[in-house]
Amino acid sequence: MNVRAVLTITLILAVGCTLGDTHVAPIPSEVVLAHTEVVYQIAGRSERQLLREMMVLGPKEAGESFFAYTRWRVRLQIRADSARGYCEIAEWRVLLDLTTILPEWQVPGNASPALIEKWDLFLSALRRHERGHRKLAAEGARKVSHMLEKMAEAPCSKAEHDAKQAAAIILASARARSSQFDRVTDHGMTEGAGWPPATR
Repeated sequence: MNVRAVLTITLILAVGCTLGDTHVAPIPSEVVLAHTEVVYQIAGRSERQLLREMMVLGPKEAGESFFAYTRWRVRLQIRADSARGYCEIAEWRVLLDLTTILPEWQVPGNASPALIEKWDLFLSALRRHERGHRKLAAEGARKVSHMLEKMAEAPCSKAEHDAKQAAAIILASARARSSQFDRVTDHGMTEGAGWPPATR
């Protein structure tokens, strides 16, 4: 079973030209998380049929098929006050957009209770595994926010570059931790997110 997370970085800088410029709308210094869940519907009456449906209809990335997928994108909104050619970050917002893609079984009327029970356990484990990816993404976003809070005053010509570079390093680390999470859990297999379920 394969579950992965990907990351896209978009940086938006709004730089105030003068200290205390009232023409720049205030940006609350915070992390804003938005999560969207998308489902793809599958049909089948057996473990094999459900597996085939997920492999065909599930999310694709780099030529691979996945049962579920978590995508995350971080955007930064920053307002910096400037004086004498130097800029200091005054306000910021870290926007974390998460999208989780999961399967939704259209359970037929004659589905066996045993298969339904297996599916419910599998889907629960799959959701739990995806929550792990989202948690790591949120931790990365919070670290970016803390970094922005502590950034020192810098020449305005460097402020945008420095903020973007520092954020990219932090988020690359978060992405690496997400990949490590998949390796440790065998893409959720050790958490029960494998299909067909392991025979005990």
